[in-house]
This record gives sequence, C-alpha cells and structure tokens, in this order.
Amino acid sequence: MKSMRSRDDGLSWEILSGTGLELQTPREVVYLPGAAPRFVIATYFGIWAYDPATGLVLGWSQGLPPVDKHAIDLAAPGLGGSGPVFCLSEVGTIYRREAAWSAWVRCHSSGLTIGPGQGEIAMVPNFDPNAAPGPKRTVLAGAAGVLLVSQDGGVGWQTHAQFDTSYPDGWAITAIAFDPDYPRTGIVLLGRTRLRPIDPRKDEGEILRSSDFGASFQTVLRMDSGVAALGAAAGPAGAVYLASGNMYPNDGYYQGTGILVSGDGGLTWDDFGNEQDFGLEDGPGQHTAVPANLRLEQAFAFSPSFAQDNTVWFTRSEGLFQSRDGGSHWLQQGFRPVEQVRDIATALQPGFGSHIAAATYGEGAVYAEGGSKAPEVLHDDCPLPYQKAVAISPSFERDGTMVVGGASDLAIWYDPVKPAANPFGATGWVLPPVSDVVTGRPLSGYARTIAMSPHYDGTRPAGSDLAFYWSTWDDVPMRSRDGGLTGERLDQVQGGGSAPFLSALDIARTYDDSTPAGRTDVYGGTESEHSLYRLDDRTWTPIAHFDWQIYSVVVDPNFSRPNKPRVFVALQGYPFIAQVLDYGGETQVVPMARNLNDALPMDLAMAPNQAQDPFLFVTTWGSGVWKLNLSSEGESWTRVGEGFPRWWSECLVVSPSFSTDRLLYVGTQYGVVAGMDGPTVKWAPLTSPAARDDDDPGFTTYAPNLAANPDPTRAWAWLQLDPTDFYPDLRVTGEEVRVANQDGMYFTAAGYASALELKTYAGPGAGAVIISVADAFTGAHLTTLAVDLGAAAPSVQNYTLPVPLATRSAVLVRVEADLDPGERFAFDGMVFVP
Repeated sequence: MKSMRSRDDGLSWEILSGTGLELQTPREVVYLPGAAPRFVIATYFGIWAYDPATGLVLGWSQGLPPVDKHAIDLAAPGLGGSGPVFCLSEVGTIYRREAAWSAWVRCHSSGLTIGPGQGEIAMVPNFDPNAAPGPKRTVLAGAAGVLLVSQDGGVGWQTHAQFDTSYPDGWAITAIAFDPDYPRTGIVLLGRTRLRPIDPRKDEGEILRSSDFGASFQTVLRMDSGVAALGAAAGPAGAVYLASGNMYPNDGYYQGTGILVSGDGGLTWDDFGNEQDFGLEDGPGQHTAVPANLRLEQAFAFSPSFAQDNTVWFTRSEGLFQSRDGGSHWLQQGFRPVEQVRDIATALQPGFGSHIAAATYGEGAVYAEGGSKAPEVLHDDCPLPYQKAVAISPSFERDGTMVVGGASDLAIWYDPVKPAANPFGATGWVLPPVSDVVTGRPLSGYARTIAMSPHYDGTRPAGSDLAFYWSTWDDVPMRSRDGGLTGERLDQVQGGGSAPFLSALDIARTYDDSTPAGRTDVYGGTESEHSLYRLDDRTWTPIAHFDWQIYSVVVDPNFSRPNKPRVFVALQGYPFIAQVLDYGGETQVVPMARNLNDALPMDLAMAPNQAQDPFLFVTTWGSGVWKLNLSSEGESWTRVGEGFPRWWSECLVVSPSFSTDRLLYVGTQYGVVAGMDGPTVKWAPLTSPAARDDDDPGFTTYAPNLAANPDPTRAWAWLQLDPTDFYPDLRVTGEEVRVANQDGMYFTAAGYASALELKTYAGPGAGAVIISVADAFTGAHLTTLAVDLGAAAPSVQNYTLPVPLATRSAVLVRVEADLDPGERFAFDGMVFVP
C-alpha cells in the first residue's frame, strides 16, 4: 500500500514519491485548502505533503518528536474553511500546524495509547481561525474511547464528561462527522466500536448524535459491526450523512447492511438496498492482501462539487467504490491494472538481443522479442491469468520454454513457432502434473517465485538439465528436475526445522544439476524470517539474517568460490541493499545503498558480462532505475535514463546482450518499460493491450430481469462455469467464464481504448449481443454493435468480436445479452486495445 493520485476519475493512477514517502505505508490523507493548497499524508513514520500544482512531495514531519511520528489520524478544514491541520498520534498526542508554519506544535497530550482503528480527530469543516471560541473553532478527538474537545482551535482541551473513561475492551470512538453547517445546526455524530462482551470474536457499533454543539450525545443507531467511517457534506437537496461498518456488507455475521445514508441530520438511516452493490467482491474481509492492522481503515471522500454532482468515493481494503447519487448506489472501480508486471525475465535472442517474458496481474504472460516487434499478450486460454512469477529458459531460442507461477499453480508456455521438443510434446499453455517423487501426489500451491537452472535446455539432449525451482505460500520450496513432470519438496533446514517460503530466488552459474554436490548455490530470501538461505542439494542453510523482508536476490554472473562468491539482496528497510559474500562457511555482509536512502529498492539485476560492465542495477518503487559501478570503491548510485513514467515498478532485467545494446527492461504497473544505460536516454513503454479476464473487478454484471433479483438497477453476480464441461474442445482463459442465461443481462466496464475485443463463444445457442460504447466523461455515444453469435459459427467455438473505435479515448462499455429461451451468452474477457 503506497500513495497514489488519479486525475481522470480513477481510470488511471500515478505514484507519489520523493523525500522518502515511498518507504512508508499511508494511513490517512486530507486536503488542506488555502493560498497554497496541498494534500497531507500521514504514515506510521511521519507526515508528508503533496503539492498538486507542482507535483512535489515534501517531508512535513518537522516538530514531531522522533519517538512520536506514528500518526493515527489527520483533520483539516473543508473547502469553505481555513486554518490549521491537526494530527492525532499513536500515544494520544495532538499536534497542530498552519500551512505557513515550518513545524508541528504539540497542543495536547492525553497519555492514552491508541490501537489500530481506535482513534479519530475531526474539525468543523468551515473552521474560522479568526472567530471567537465556539462552534467555528471546534475540534474533537477520540482516543481509546475518550472524547477530547477543543472550542478554541486546539489551544485548550477538555475531556467530555460523557466519554471520559478508557476501557481496554470497551467502546472506542472510531469516526466523527460534523454537519456541513455545524455553526448553525450544532449537529455532530460519533461512531463507536467494541468487541461484543458475549462473543469477542465479533464486533458491534453504534452511532451517537448531538444537536447541541456536542454538549450531549444520544444513540440513534446500533449496528452489527463497528462504525469504521462517517462522512457528511452539503448535497443538492441538503446535508447528506454516510456511515460504513467494519465488516464487508453481507460478509460473515454482518448481513443486510451496506453504506448507510441519512438525509435528516443523522436521526434515521437507510442503505436503500445498496448492500447488493457490494455483492461481486471475491473473498472480502480476511482474504484481502491489506495488512491486518490497516484493514480497519476506511474513508469517504466527497467531490469538491458534491452540491452539484452528488459524487462521493468510498475506500476500504477490498477496493475503491464510487457513488453518483449521494451514496444510494455504489459501483466498484477497477484500481489495480491488469497490465501490472510482477516479474520479468529475459533470454538471449541472437540477432535481436532479447526474448522478454513478463508475468502480469490479470492478463496472463506478456512476451516480446527485443527490437523485433510489439509485445504479445498470451491471454487466450491462459490457465493462470493472475501471475506472480516467471522464468524463461536460457535456451529459449531452441526450446521456447517459459514457466509462470500464479494464483493456483504452475503453468508452462511453449512457443508454438518452435518444434515441440519438450517433455510434454506440446505447444502453447500446459499445466504440468509435477507429481511428488515420494508420494506421487501433485505438488500445487500459489507459486510466487521461480528460478530456472542457468543451463536449462528443454530440447532434452543427452544429459540435459531440466531443473527449475519454485516457492509457494502453501508449502516448502520445491524443485523439478525433469521439466515439470515430477517434483520434490525441499523441506530440510540445516540445524532443524522446516524450510520457509522464499520470496526471492536466484541460481548461480556454478549450479550443476547432474550431481548432488553440484546442486548448490541456489539462493533464496525470506519474507517473514528476513534470512538468506543457500541450498546444498536438499538442505537449506541460513547464511545471513536481516531486520527486514528480502525483496530480491541476485547472484553475480561471475560467481565463484572462493574468488567472487557475491550475492546481492534488496531489502524493505536498512541497509536496503547489501552484498553478501558466501565463502561456504564464513559470510560477510556489506551495506550497499549509500545515497539511496529515500528510495525503496524493489529488484536488482546485474550486467551479464561483469568483467566488461561491472554494474549493479536497482529499480525502485517510485524513483526509477539506478546504477552502481562495482569496480569503483566508494562509488555512489547514479540514475539511469530520464523521463521514467510516474508508475510503480517492482521488477527489472538486463538484456543478455547488454554489452552491445545497453538495454534494460522494467516491469511497472502499466506494463514493460524499456530503457538504455545512459544519463539522458528517455524510458519508453512497450505498449501492449490490456486483456482483462472476465473476473476482473472492473467488470460489473447486472441481471435486471431475474426474478430473484430484488433491485434490477443494482449489480448481480452472473453464473460462473467451465465451458469445457459441455464443449471439451473450447478454450478458456482462467478456470471459468461468466454466463448470462436470461435476456437483458449485461455488464459494464471503463478504460482507455482505440478498439475493443470481446472474448466469447459463437455457435448454436450462443444468442446475440449488443455492445454500446460511450465517452466515459461526457456520456456521448460513440458506437453500437449488434451481433448474432448464434449465426456466427456452425458449431460452438471460441470467438473474438472486434469493436472498432474512431480514436483512442476514455470509454464506458455496456455489453448486453439478447437471448431467446434456452440460449446462453458466455463472456471470457475483454481486450482494451491501446
């Protein structure tokens, strides 16, 4: 979780980085209006300010003691107000800062320790620093159940008599919302949360209301889950209040409640049935990837023109949602792009430079021939569109082998233009059996790291090396020595215990798979243990320990023992980058980050010919790519190229022909970016289509004519089926497709495109489809296409329906099924052509 910005209604996102912000996880963001407006960002280790006019990020923690930079919450005036911004810290201290001040000033110390989700601070939206003490200068703070009150802009504080005691398992004030016209109405709401006394595995909540300027509060609503967020703004028809629960709507014990709305000053509440809008989420609650201590963070953000456009955003760990009618209806917005490259690999391509392979979050693998043609998205019939790891055979020019790891297993892609000389005699995508050599059962799990032997040769000459290694969240590290036919669990650790999950893997060129003694110098870094391991055939030996998660491990291409046993690691925290010298018994660790203290290293790569190009490269989360000359003692890191996009990056490779082409490839949130080693060469995205699988959260499905649907205007889940159960010759991307079995069912999606491709099936019984495309911002109609899929093919088969557009633009797509009784429309994805 990092800081991002969008300037196009959430259709695309850019990173915020600089002065160390990318090293931190944001907890709260507020907008501070005024002559020099800015966004203020609170993290667990300080505060930053982002200037939207210049794009600069500034450190803004001045005045906060080093031991008290753990910001819990922020409060700033609304657009109609002016004045300071307030910060509530983890130890219950309140700080105040004016926009023109150079530092924070402590204005109150409560002495109360605030746990996750147990603190909140808010100020009257139309705050007036020049007004007399009273409603226009009111600030409220909830700290571990105690309500703190200031009526003079934070100078003096009192404890509210109604909420003056903190209990370890009692009520915590978790949300505060002032009426947008508080100086006139005196209305302010509190949201509270506690664990249920009779069942502490569950929480509960209540909303309290005051109409006498906070003098007294009365409970107006009790909730089956704690109150995570409150919001209020002046809408087209008056003040609108919103409330959300900790639990996801209709998850577990929190049933029948969505986002609550009040139009009478918080007296009465109704969700108007909008819990149905949240019904498409796959795996809410504990299944999200957000750290547990941040899953209680939720927020509403009202449009600056809310009084005219009625638009509000809501965010929680499950995603980002938007309402255009003041909170009655909600639509989930796709936030994480399918083009996100999570791992990248290269192999030598004689005459062209590189074969490039990338694992993406949602569109399968991407393959490109360096200097030859645009990237190809290997999306069609890809069994694992959601991928985390990729490895490409060093003999790819001959064997065409690429191994990927994804959400459920391993998959191998064999280049169809090359002879099928692999162990399966196949081309295209294959799910290898990987049978355990001991039990015979398949080895499976979410493969998140993969490394191939540097001598892998899938054409299988005599004595060939077919070894690759992988690690999953679900099991110990594993190895296959026959190209995926069988596998073995590598669970042994020197000194006892079981081998952990390895978040990074690399193999030295000294590896020799033909003998037990040669099956060594495989290195793995851990996610939670923070240790670097070396494999000796079947036993892992810990050789170095750090205080932070290991993001990347790269072995020197000229690795040798005892002359140059160098391994480099990238870490989540200090020393960020380290050189590990593994002499086989003794280990030496040398910090290498030097002048990279404000950047978060994500991946490392080395030039293949270190004798000629002694360079270590690092890609950072938000500061581009940097280079270190390893032959110069005391050398500092220098930036590579210029104009790196404002996209996050997490993986990096160097061209195998680097000595002649000087090329590097970086995996970013929007695909592969190519650059050349040099200070002024501009980075260039390798543009490829965005191929979204049918289960992408950016698709919203509807079934308005279904009898079981209580509200036809709201989202409704379609059937998910494996079409090969009915038609074995069909190809399917992922495991299932979405199916409409009633006339009028439709789905919507938004994105940038110059053309669209609908992935579906045609033939008898497939029905017809109507595709309408409009401008995503203006709603202006762009095109409509109606196709009878039933007549498009003589038998049921895969079918790609192209939808041409006049020009590239932001589009809103609606695809509607036109079905007669017994017909079914199947949807397997959509490609947004750039």
